[in-house]
Amino acid sequence: MLAKVFVALVACIASLAGAATTVVDLPTPGGTLRFLDFRPDAPTATILVLPAPGQSFGIQNDGSVAGASAACDPIARNRDFLAARGFGIALADVAFPNAAAIVAWLASRDDATIWVAGTGASALSVANVVTSVPPATPLGALFLSPHAVPASLAAAIARPTLVMYSVQDAAAFGSQLLANLTSADVKAGVTFTQGVASGCGYAGFEGLDLGVVNALAGFVNEHSVADVATSPSVEYFNAGFGHYFMTADADEITGLDAGAFNHAFVRTNRTFEVLGAPAAGTLPVCRFFTTPGTFGAKSSHFYTANQAECEGLKLNPNWI
Repeated sequence: MLAKVFVALVACIASLAGAATTVVDLPTPGGTLRFLDFRPDAPTATILVLPAPGQSFGIQNDGSVAGASAACDPIARNRDFLAARGFGIALADVAFPNAAAIVAWLASRDDATIWVAGTGASALSVANVVTSVPPATPLGALFLSPHAVPASLAAAIARPTLVMYSVQDAAAFGSQLLANLTSADVKAGVTFTQGVASGCGYAGFEGLDLGVVNALAGFVNEHSVADVATSPSVEYFNAGFGHYFMTADADEITGLDAGAFNHAFVRTNRTFEVLGAPAAGTLPVCRFFTTPGTFGAKSSHFYTANQAECEGLKLNPNWI
């Protein structure tokens, strides 16, 4: 599939997020699908945005967007900030009936969850796509200010789903959609009570960009899956010190199991899996060791996933 794609133009590098912007014309039996591929390196998830029926993002050959929909679609207008969070953004030029082909193309390129999103009247298109993609594809749904979706179609959505809407938007059916998502094991609703009626209005979350980005990014990070290898972290006990020690380093595990340090460390037979690379919804862990003599004849390790604490201890001469 990738070999058959005609890439119209690699347009530019986004100044804020360092994301490459590419216009892709994807040939399918139902016609050519144009979408804007806005991608940072190794995205943790990709959000495919569908415009409402009869509307267009107006994707030009140079990668710019001319349609009014882009200015009022919260994801499209905040794509720089979402890319800075590690997300790829794909803007479908129009509401293609066969947009599932774009999902298949994105899935063939990246081992990351794809989130189909839409604002307002595009809710029906989003629901149709997420219920037509094979279950094996990691997929989720993002509904922003959704218009009405038939109850039977909403009940068929068995994917992680986020519904966001303003309580002041009279056209939004957010609460009804949430109630009808009876097959979605993971679902969440985010409501906004602020915003302004001018500009893009309540439906476009005018004046609420930061809140929208934070809520959307939090849900996507928590419920995206990536193909990241894991390795076991093994726990040991040192009876002489009364200390526990954990390591996922294969060389350390081999050495301690072979009797390093006069067999002072014995397995407790407790283990857990550790990711070998960054992934959505995770934090790096810093490991420290005491400087010799800090605790007399004893030594100790310390672990933290608090980045401020990690950076502070790097400046403390008692810890390595």
